[in-house]
Amino acid sequence: MKQYLNIIALQNVGNTCYFNCALQCLLVCKEFIDEINKYNNRGPIDLLYIFNSLCNKYKDPSIPITNPHLIKQILGNSHSFFKDHYQQDCHECLVTILDILHEHTKNNTINKQQNYQIINNDKKLTNLSNKHWKTTIKNGGSSFITDYFTGQLKSSLICKHCNTERNNFESLNNISLSLPSNLHNNNTIDIV
Repeated sequence: MKQYLNIIALQNVGNTCYFNCALQCLLVCKEFIDEINKYNNRGPIDLLYIFNSLCNKYKDPSIPITNPHLIKQILGNSHSFFKDHYQQDCHECLVTILDILHEHTKNNTINKQQNYQIINNDKKLTNLSNKHWKTTIKNGGSSFITDYFTGQLKSSLICKHCNTERNNFESLNNISLSLPSNLHNNNTIDIV
């Protein structure tokens, strides 16, 4: 994803730096902001309208600080453990925000571009992957959140006796990575 260079300060609404960190991660993604901007005609208490207002502040460097209390309030109303002003997990907060946005924007349409070619152009695996993806969209809906933040994990089981391989696909919206403690500037992480 491309990033915007403008960064604004977010007021801490209690002991909620985890929440501000999750917002900062989202609000530097150009594609995220572009998608949120498509929802600018909603009412003033709608989450998408509030996010749109916050995204527009990122584009205007003359606004040095903003208060994200309305998004925090909606987050707390959705999940009670975010209701207070205590420290919570940033990753859990980010996933919750993405889930709420997905629920507000989802539909059950599968775009043609959502069928992917995978591993070595293996047609059987590609068909299995696309079948799983269609089931995922049918059951959970499709949104710009699934377009940008959802992927598939392929796992394989190979029988030691007959070498029969069984493949399974699982949809996910985050990947936990172990990073070496001696990470230097010349190290990169490539995700395909």
